[in-house]
Amino acid sequence: MTWKPSTLDVQWTEGLIRAVRQGGRWFTTDGRVGYILDHANKTLITLVQDNTVLHNRIQVLFNGLGWVVTDAEMEVEEDNFNPKDN
Repeated sequence: MTWKPSTLDVQWTEGLIRAVRQGGRWFTTDGRVGYILDHANKTLITLVQDNTVLHNRIQVLFNGLGWVVTDAEMEVEEDNFNPKDN
């Protein structure tokens, strides 16, 4: 059975989107799922995902509101890293 958000779920998510500033971070209360909100590109960037069911529901909600959900990509420039500089 596919999960469908309630009207209250959608309204809560719309309020979250309004409350979190551009580039702001949002984590669930248990910290198992976390995101960056990129309002400019309507993209929810996944930072932490340790609860697949909840993450999938959040993705359904944001997709339904016209947002894209992606994973954070970290680029490490190994040539520029020097532990003695820290």
